Amino acid sequence: AFSIGYELRQFDTWSTNMFCFFTILSNMFAAVGAMLMNPYAVEGIRRKRFELPGWIVMVQYSGAVCVAVTMITTLLLLIPVEGEAAVAGTNLYLHLITPPLTILLFASVESC
Repeated sequence: AFSIGYELRQFDTWSTNMFCFFTILSNMFAAVGAMLMNPYAVEGIRRKRFELPGWIVMVQYSGAVCVAVTMITTLLLLIPVEGEAAVAGTNLYLHLITPPLTILLFASVESC
């Protein structure tokens, strides 16, 4: 969320629309999935039992798959072609740090 917020503040300097990039869209989708879990996490702390509705699990799963595709594409295609520019600035967070954390989040809350 921080990286996307930073990019939104720098929006005037972009020569293209930043919302046409899969990286931005997939990370936003994963962030929305994580935010949807917050009320259920608070309720789980109160009741000592954490349960998520199936549709939130599917949103989180879809977000994890999307950011995994971003990370794999970065590792196999963007870094060899673009070099250091593929992981410079906020791209480091959006391409390489957020995807494993999102996958870990999904694996932590889903028991099936």
